[in-house]
Amino acid sequence: MSGLLPSTPSFAASRLSSVHRTLVSRTHSGRVQTRKVGGHRWAFTASYPPMTRPQFAPVYGFIMAQGGRFSTFRVVPPDLAMPRGVASGVPQVTGGGQVGNSVVTGGWTASVSGILLAGDVLRFAGHTKVYMVTADVDSDAAGAAVLPIEPALVASPADLEAIVVHDVPFTVTLADDVQEYHTRAPLLFSYELDLVEAL
Repeated sequence: MSGLLPSTPSFAASRLSSVHRTLVSRTHSGRVQTRKVGGHRWAFTASYPPMTRPQFAPVYGFIMAQGGRFSTFRVVPPDLAMPRGVASGVPQVTGGGQVGNSVVTGGWTASVSGILLAGDVLRFAGHTKVYMVTADVDSDAAGAAVLPIEPALVASPADLEAIVVHDVPFTVTLADDVQEYHTRAPLLFSYELDLVEAL
């Protein structure tokens, strides 16, 4: 199954991890050598507040339908749903074949200071990978803006591809095949999810 994780009840707490796999070795002389191995992934831990059975059942039913780590689904982390920046306009990629840690874009509201701010997340409409803006960005008089992002582009977005900056859905899978919950009087359910980005 896939779908969107129910948004209610909302998470009581969450933890986002940026996972860059790096191989580090040190020579006898003390020199350090590093190289990246594998791609970047986001990982989440999300904790729910104590829930009644009617509140908990739809969440757990959705998770059970995923078949452990077999399926992918989407989740919008509540703490990242709204960008910090103004994020107005109809943003899109300007020019195909882009690579690296910046993307030339257009379609923003013209001449806005802080059209996106460091820490805002985005994804391209035709891709599942989520990127984070690493510095504050202003739009120019034509509504153009160059976005510094991390990680580097996994795949080049198409020219004029739409950019999602509100309620950005992360495509994830469960980090473990075992999903358990705990109950305590007066029949309140405690539940935590461990998720990892799936591309």
